[in-house]
Amino acid sequence: DVLAAVSELAPRRQSLLADWTVSEAPASDRAAPAEPGLAAAPVRLARADQPADDRNGSEGWSPVAKLAEAMAWVEPEEWSGRSRFGVTIDTGNTEQTDYNLALELDRTLEGGWGLDSKVEYHFTESAGAVTRDNWLVELRGERNVIDAWGYYIGGTYEQDRLSGYQHAAFATAGALHQPFDSERVAWDLRAGPGMRYRLPDTGNAETDWIFEMGSTLNLALTETTDFAAETTMLAGPASRADQRFALTTAIAEDWGMELAYRIKHEFEPQPGTQPTDSNLNVSIVRDF
Repeated sequence: DVLAAVSELAPRRQSLLADWTVSEAPASDRAAPAEPGLAAAPVRLARADQPADDRNGSEGWSPVAKLAEAMAWVEPEEWSGRSRFGVTIDTGNTEQTDYNLALELDRTLEGGWGLDSKVEYHFTESAGAVTRDNWLVELRGERNVIDAWGYYIGGTYEQDRLSGYQHAAFATAGALHQPFDSERVAWDLRAGPGMRYRLPDTGNAETDWIFEMGSTLNLALTETTDFAAETTMLAGPASRADQRFALTTAIAEDWGMELAYRIKHEFEPQPGTQPTDSNLNVSIVRDF
């Protein structure tokens, strides 16, 4: 009976193993020649009808490789920027002092693109009530095409309780020109159409087309002192002008002190609000 059972099962096992072949592991996975008494290099079983690339995994699609490629985009060494923390003295629609926290990130991308981004936050609490809760997020991608000319695409989101609007967002794209670009002086000019969305404290949301004109100037006054000036003009319904000036002085390695002044002017302010707001920032900064 035992012999009869073996003779019946053996052909089935042979037909099952016939569909499998033995393939050697890639050279990178092979071990050194085995010494007497040690196990030989590993082998892999693969179906005979399985593609060679899938059998050895050396040439085909690899999820691990794709994940590593995606993670390379966020590697810290590919980024540069500045962090800032300090106090802000506000004038205009409010007279108060609040704390500010900001983070600026820059990165060079493939295809000649450059990414500039900034996140800024202001907060104040008085008598148990929040009197200032302001978010500002800016993102802009730039690409040079011919000599000092190029184009850009960007957007801005701002939440400012003191402006008469719950929040505002703006998206734009246009032309970019760099009259100066050296180690001491860098000056960027940009202009292009865009769309703005604003939600007032009272009333319905507003969406309109406007034209953006901007200027960014960075000047190295000395080896340890830099001056920066940025101007943005939004022309159209409810035009707006925004100017920022900053003086930064290095104090130790990547640390420094920054004195900044910002002016915002609404040409058609909301009822009950003043047209001009300004603030003075004194901050500690760290470049990385």
